[in-house]
Amino acid sequence: MSKYLLLEGTSWEFGKTKFHFLTLSIVYQGISIPIFFINLAKKGCSDHLERKRLLLMANCLYPLKGMTLIADREYIGRQWFNDLIEQFELNFVIRISETDYKLDLQNQGKSYA
Repeated sequence: MSKYLLLEGTSWEFGKTKFHFLTLSIVYQGISIPIFFINLAKKGCSDHLERKRLLLMANCLYPLKGMTLIADREYIGRQWFNDLIEQFELNFVIRISETDYKLDLQNQGKSYA
């Protein structure tokens, strides 16, 4: 069983119809396999509540507790990080810019650098 999840957004066009999906994948033997997605029906990044809704729905079908979520820096926010830890009990690796949460990082621990 894999321990890693990936969160990513992707946009598709079918004729004149545009779709913007928020996708949750599991990493299995080095391959990312989508296990759940929602259509955001808008342009741009997802917000905290859309990401939370995706995890709530996916968690009903798959046991996510204790897994590690990997995501890019567009998936940040204090409330989001708090929900990942407290509500979903997920570990996470999310890239943030050097200036994001700098004081929080200095007060809480060491950065990779």
